Parts: sequence; C-alpha cells; structure tokens
Amino acid sequence: MKKSRFLILTALVLLLIFAFVGCKGQGDDTSETAPSVVYYTVTFNSAGGSEVESAKVAKGGFASAPTEPTKEGFIFDYWSYDGDEWLFTSDKVTADITLTAVWVDAASVYNYQTVEGTQSCIITGYKRQFETMRIPEKLNGLTVVGIGDGLFEDISTENTSKIIVDKSVVSVGNNAFKGCLGVEIEIKGALTSIGEAAFYECEKLKSVTFGETLEIIPLQAFAGCISLTQIVIPESVKIIDENAFEDCVALKSIILHDSTVKVNFLAFNGCDGLVTVYFYGTEQSFDAIEISSGNTELQDAKLYLYSAEKPATDGNYWYFNDNGKIKIW
Repeated sequence: MKKSRFLILTALVLLLIFAFVGCKGQGDDTSETAPSVVYYTVTFNSAGGSEVESAKVAKGGFASAPTEPTKEGFIFDYWSYDGDEWLFTSDKVTADITLTAVWVDAASVYNYQTVEGTQSCIITGYKRQFETMRIPEKLNGLTVVGIGDGLFEDISTENTSKIIVDKSVVSVGNNAFKGCLGVEIEIKGALTSIGEAAFYECEKLKSVTFGETLEIIPLQAFAGCISLTQIVIPESVKIIDENAFEDCVALKSIILHDSTVKVNFLAFNGCDGLVTVYFYGTEQSFDAIEISSGNTELQDAKLYLYSAEKPATDGNYWYFNDNGKIKIW
C-alpha cells in the first residue's frame, strides 16, 4: 500500500515538473518569435550641393529633415521624390528612397546693384521668400558685399524662419533687419559698415563679428537683441552711438579698447546682465572715455585690464589662453 502511494506521489511530482518546463518553454518561444524592426535607408542627393548624410528610418516612420545643403549661386528650395515635394511631417518611409535637392538660381530671387568699378554688388530686394533665406557669396558672378537699406525689415515669419548671410558681406544698411522678430539670423562675415537700427529687435541674433575698420556702432544698431551674450568691440571703433545696445538683456560681457572715445546716451541702457568689461588699457584711460548718462550698466560692470603676461601686482587682469578663451589672472 505504501509503495503504491509513493509511486502515485512520484508521478504527480513529475507531471508538475513537466508542466512547469512546458509553460516556460512556451514563454521562450513567444519571445524568440517577436517581430524584428525593419529599417530603410533615406539617401539625400544634393544635386551638386554640399554633401548630406543618409539616414536610417524604421518602416512606416518619418524621416527627419536634414541640415539644408548649400550651393554657390543657388538657394535650396525643397527635397523631392518622384517629382513631388517630400513632406517630412506626413510622408512615411516604406522602402529605401532617394530624395533630391531642388535649387533656385539666386539671381532669380534677389535684386541687386553693382558697385561701380568693382566685380561686387549689394542686394537691394527679393522677389520671393524661402524657409531659409540665404545671402550667397556670388550673384551672377559678382561678389555680394552688402545688404541694402530695409532689405528684410519686418519680413513675414510665416514664410521665413532663418536668414543666413555669407561671409563675403561686410556692409549692412539702415533698418536692414529691423523688426525681424522670431527670425534666426546668422552673420558669417565681419561687418565693417553698419546702418542705423540695422538689427533693431532681432531677438534671435546670437552673435556678430565686427571688422577691424569699423569706426562707429550707430544709433539703435543692436537695440533689443535679447540673445546677444558677448560683444567684441574692435580697436577701430571710436564711437558707440545712442541706444546702440539698449535692452540687450542677455549681454554679460564686452571687450573694449582705449581707442573708443565716446559712448553716447543710453547706449547700454537696460543691459541688466552686463557684469564684466574686458578692457585694453588702464583704469585712467577707461575713465577718460566720454560716457554719457543712461549707461550705468556699463559703468557699474567689473573692469578687467588686459595683460599678456601674469602681472607682478595685484588687481583685476585678463588674457587669452592658447585656445583663444578669456581667462583671469
């Protein structure tokens, strides 16, 4: 009798073990047969423009729009597939595809005026807008050196979100970018001539470089440029005119030379973030600058004096390290 009970109990245990192993095996089979993700390649043919890397996109997913390519004398319009514009927000990738860049001749977009006696020109107007408006280096074989008065003043942000100005441009006219609210502006060159209110209220202008022959930063030139954080004033600048940097609230520091003789009324008014002035000169030469009223932000900022070598005396001194970064001694 005991033997029979033992055999029955053993059989039950074996059945439970087989059941457990079977269930575990079924679970493993499910994980092993899970469908794998299929990826397709999106190739970008820039059609003579700068190279654009291909991308991998999951089947049925959306490709991300790449950085727009560039091409001398042309403006990028859109990416096409089988003759139609590819819409990155609605067209799904269901196979390996190649998207081709569509270009527009810049001479058909911009009006320009030849600078007499030179092989250069100034852009005076535009005939249509693009998502990115590019000022090219060349236009009909002429080097683009300037932007005319009011060219992009109050441009519609419904059609344009970014303006890129090539490094060949050194001159910007009065009100050229005035009121470009919400438009990202990239200035690649060093400006040697700037008109009044040229960048007035350009909220997304993050940086600008001045050429060494610039003599004056004029009235309201950068007023309301709330994304500027640092300004390097070249040695050639003699005057910073009224309201030039007014309400540049993010401006933290400036580099200034003792060759600057005047800072006019309200030039730095409202620059509440301005805490540091890096100065090429002595305290006496800084005090000699004629600083008009309404510039307490500039006058109250901490002054550092340039010294290429470590000073032997105590004080506030600065220099550039081997990487071109400002450092304090």
